[in-house]
Amino acid sequence: MPTPQETAYPTLKKQISKHDLERIYSPSALEVAFVEKHSRTPQYRVCMLTLLKCTQRLGYFVFLSRIPSGIPKYIAECIDWPYTAEVLEKYDNARVRTDHIKKIRSYLNINSAGEAARSEARKAMEKAAFTKEDIVDILNVGIEELIRLRYELPRFDSLLRMAYKSRRKTNYGIYTTVSNAIPESTRNHLENLLKIDPETKRSSWNQLRQEPGKVTIKEIDAAIERLQWIRSLDFPFDPFASIPYVKFRHLAMEAKSLNANRIDSIALPKKTVLLAAMVKSALARTIDDIVNMMVKKIRKIHYAGKTRFEEYLERNRNNTDRIVTNYKTIHDHAYNGAEKDPNKKLAAIQMLFDKNPELVEFSTQHAVYGSKNHCRFLLPLFRHSRAAFFKALNQLEFVSSSSDQALSQAIAFARINHKSRSQWISREAVDPDTGISVFMNDLSWIPDKWWYLVTGEKRRQNALKPSTVVNLRFAFSRNSSMNSIVLICVLSEVKILAILAINLFP
Repeated sequence: MPTPQETAYPTLKKQISKHDLERIYSPSALEVAFVEKHSRTPQYRVCMLTLLKCTQRLGYFVFLSRIPSGIPKYIAECIDWPYTAEVLEKYDNARVRTDHIKKIRSYLNINSAGEAARSEARKAMEKAAFTKEDIVDILNVGIEELIRLRYELPRFDSLLRMAYKSRRKTNYGIYTTVSNAIPESTRNHLENLLKIDPETKRSSWNQLRQEPGKVTIKEIDAAIERLQWIRSLDFPFDPFASIPYVKFRHLAMEAKSLNANRIDSIALPKKTVLLAAMVKSALARTIDDIVNMMVKKIRKIHYAGKTRFEEYLERNRNNTDRIVTNYKTIHDHAYNGAEKDPNKKLAAIQMLFDKNPELVEFSTQHAVYGSKNHCRFLLPLFRHSRAAFFKALNQLEFVSSSSDQALSQAIAFARINHKSRSQWISREAVDPDTGISVFMNDLSWIPDKWWYLVTGEKRRQNALKPSTVVNLRFAFSRNSSMNSIVLICVLSEVKILAILAINLFP
């Protein structure tokens, strides 16, 4: 249970510095005149002025015998009025204190902490409880509302009880709203989650709470199966659409912390809401798990590709030295002053190339792909993951986070061509399920390091002219499946651009 010091409820410090005494409790001439006018007994003037300054600071009236002794002492010194500790205790029980409180309320223009104040605080707390779960946050909203309306603050324990009641009332309204939005058939599916399988001795509730394993193809397949199962629980829409996320998050966390027996003991409609929150949370978490595993798998493939590329460069280090030497020989033949016949110079250079065909091939590869491009080594590493990735793509919905739809179109293109094994792929594909054509007109999303691998063209051309649409083909090599190349490139860029958007309840 929170204490006043953990909330916005004003309290007095036990130890007050001289600076704070001067800044907060120094009485003004108007305040001194006000006290002199309404306090006929000289010994009670310090008491009334102290009560006035403390109420200014706190927003409610306190017993002077419970405040730090330094406050009345400092005020008495400021106005040179006598006082004793015995007078403070006597003042707390004196009838004149009640009269002084009325005068101070009028002077400070604050209203008493009656039923009107409690009603305003309750309304503010119930409204805050719709978007907040922490009882301190709800309580603080009620305190701020009372201060704004210039009401005297009730006792802290009274406000705290009010905050708990307001949260319970608001939460029950949320439970009722969400539960009523869930069809009866779906409620039955949710109840079945708690039933124990007689063979496994486990309930489906445990499967919802399952955490992902290591990043393996088997684990990706298992996550996809879990996603399909969760989606089969018959949610036609999101029953939490009108509920703030902070409330849903709290419900999901509470549900995850409960086992099947404990959640089954909770009364309706809260039990239904907790079950639905867990299903929605598990759906989102499973999709996140699949995407995260795909990203990690792609990262591993890239790391292995870079390793193979480094090994390739190391194996061909001698070729690099030989190319440099041959370049010097070509220069010598071209600028040989003793030889005047240009045909003989050209023949000598051609002979040099004919003797070293492996260097020509190495130079060609180096010129096409670049000296730091490892992407050409990724396809063999990707082949055993291809089926799992396509299976995942078919279960996820990708939405561009901007007006640029090029990468989203590329994902749809790769998905439609997932059964293709041909070397050549038309840049126009028709979705067999919807009959909608998907065009790869905009290639701006393809990075430079992928350009030749995907298009087979050395010269970059981001946008394709309509006149070239029909005849365009993508090429890679005779031993490659083109849709695999496009998919590796797409997945690599999805990892970087993060365009995944999750529709939890379609």
